[in-house]
Amino acid sequence: MTNFKQTSFAVVITPDFDENEKFLDTMGVHIEEEINHDLTEDQKFNMRTVCGMLMTCIHLIETDTEFSEHIQNTFASMFADSIDEILGKEPVPSFTRSEDGKVITLQFDTKTHGSA
Repeated sequence: MTNFKQTSFAVVITPDFDENEKFLDTMGVHIEEEINHDLTEDQKFNMRTVCGMLMTCIHLIETDTEFSEHIQNTFASMFADSIDEILGKEPVPSFTRSEDGKVITLQFDTKTHGSA
């Protein structure tokens, strides 16, 4: 069997802890990459740009209420059938649905699903 190495680019979220290992309700975000294939500089730039845009989304989720609600609603509607699996079979955040059924508003105010 051939040992095939992947090339990957990832946005890594690292929770911040104090000297007593208590979570500070903040996080660091950075990009990691492992390049095991020949990619042009333009291809690497494009991958890094996508990661940078994802990092920007994380910042906007924390600072822009309208953007955060849009992302939460989109996530809920795209993954409604598999949200338990995505979240590691943890309790699903509570949510309300608009009268027309088109908008789902998630409540991320539990310890499990609090703000990052």
